[in-house]
Amino acid sequence: MTTLKMTIQPQKIAFSLVTISLILAGLSIIGRLFLEETSSDETSLIYNLVQLVNVNREGGLPAWFSAVLLLACSAILGVIAAAKQAAQARFTRHWIGLAIIFIYLATDEAAAIHETLTKPLQTALNASYYFHFAWIIVAIPLVLIFAGVYLPFLLHLPKWIRYRMAFAGGLYVGGAILVEAISANRWYLDGGSTVMYSILGTIEELMEMWGTILFLNTLLAYISQLQIEVELQPQPIKATTQYPDSFLPILTPHWAGLVLFSSGINLILIQWVLVRELTTLLLGTELVILLVSVAYFLGLSAGYWL
Repeated sequence: MTTLKMTIQPQKIAFSLVTISLILAGLSIIGRLFLEETSSDETSLIYNLVQLVNVNREGGLPAWFSAVLLLACSAILGVIAAAKQAAQARFTRHWIGLAIIFIYLATDEAAAIHETLTKPLQTALNASYYFHFAWIIVAIPLVLIFAGVYLPFLLHLPKWIRYRMAFAGGLYVGGAILVEAISANRWYLDGGSTVMYSILGTIEELMEMWGTILFLNTLLAYISQLQIEVELQPQPIKATTQYPDSFLPILTPHWAGLVLFSSGINLILIQWVLVRELTTLLLGTELVILLVSVAYFLGLSAGYWL
């Protein structure tokens, strides 16, 4: 058995992630200014390429980057929660709760779940000005409840991690709610998207990214302090059916079914996203579906072989 030991340097990781966030933010602003000067419409290739790096648009590269950051935090929180549970430590449930919350935040970032509340709440509450993006009305009490529940957990942590977590959370919430409210007011007063709204949206997303990066950096430093080691134990798989020697790694029917089910779900999601994006380039829905299907199954076959 080969043993691989990896040295993780939280500061270098944080520096790299902050650099990526700044590049994405810069590309977003440059693209918005370029569209302002050229007046490109939604059918042009340039317009759709700019939308891929638009931080104010769901489903673009910045949203994907934020979702990956949040998912990474969730994974590390899960490791810490498992270690705390094994040691029967206090506040284990709080660590588990944080891992679940970050899974939701990652999902919401990728799928924009919270935005589904905006229009119904706008209509029901006649929301305007700073509460024009009406999901904020729901988010504020939830944040206050979370703060009350997690305050004892935060106070039991060492000072250095407590302050860093609090600052990271404040940075994230400040962007997600406070700056979001300011940009909502700008949208309401201007009647839609403007350059100023895009700048405010970029500041909001940067604050969220930096808050997540700081939180991730803090978790990595905390793991190193606790000296948590993760070891994956190999377990032989007993095949219930004999396959030819040329068949690639054998899966039991249970796992084979799980792989096929997961592949089908992924195919549906990938086609939904890419058909939505690529049809705007006037390629034609049928051609896009065919290209996506071929690419997916080629990638799945190559990945399974590897």
